[in-house]
Amino acid sequence: ALNQIGVAYVVLHRECNKASNYQRDYWTEYWRNMPAYEAHSIIVHNEPCREMFVNSGITDWERCHAFGAIRMDDFARRLQFEDRPIPPEQKLLFFSSFPGVCLPNSNMWRPEKFGFTNLFEQAHRTFFRYLHHNPDVKGILKLKWMGGDLEWERALNKCLAAEGLIEADLPNLLITAEGGVLDLVQDSSAVIAFGSTTMLEAAVSDKPVIVPHFAEAAQPDMVDKVSYSDRLAIFHCAHSESELEMLMLRGAAGELDPNACAAREVFETWVAPLDGQVVSRHVTYFDGIISAQKHG
Repeated sequence: ALNQIGVAYVVLHRECNKASNYQRDYWTEYWRNMPAYEAHSIIVHNEPCREMFVNSGITDWERCHAFGAIRMDDFARRLQFEDRPIPPEQKLLFFSSFPGVCLPNSNMWRPEKFGFTNLFEQAHRTFFRYLHHNPDVKGILKLKWMGGDLEWERALNKCLAAEGLIEADLPNLLITAEGGVLDLVQDSSAVIAFGSTTMLEAAVSDKPVIVPHFAEAAQPDMVDKVSYSDRLAIFHCAHSESELEMLMLRGAAGELDPNACAAREVFETWVAPLDGQVVSRHVTYFDGIISAQKHG
């Protein structure tokens, strides 16, 4: 309808972190079975997502553009201009992820389907166990949200209970959904994450990133479902619970090296260029559309 009245309809596609082969194949096939977009154009965050849309057949190269994630301009400017103080205390930041992370079109807790259920339990239990044995180390467990159906909180309480603990037994643990990523990262000694752009945000912020890579994540039939599987060498990968605990010990003590230079390339491939010009690219593009319509 918008096309018929001469109004350009531009799709700003947000969910662009299709950083596993499984996700890209799934969504390429999904869009292939959909009608072609009648939109003027589609704007995505990254070239792999752009390629996915074009390969699906719903659009073409001339009508699909990758400009980066808008929200990352402020992040890029802060990285460039703000000092990065050394945290005054040993602190581990764990970006919690649910068992269905990176797996499309499903219940995120996936009790009846394949997923990273055992990895979720084992990684969180190891984190809680480590904090219990190391009361001088502070742990921040960052959730995307809290409340609602409380499913995330119940899953964490089960992990605590499996270690014979309740949250009150860990005065050095804070479970929260509050705080900006960069603020939390800069205030930490090391970061733990899996299947999330927070891995890249922490790494380009010059923090060592520990990635749990055992349980389902190490199974041959799940390799194609792990995000950034071909670039995991830039992180500190733990291949067992004991190795995860060892890496947390070293990370809290400041003994793990970051890899910001290599991480920047991966970040700019999947998230956004770190030039702080993502908004400007969008504005320039929309200005061009408006100008063409005025003079068309």
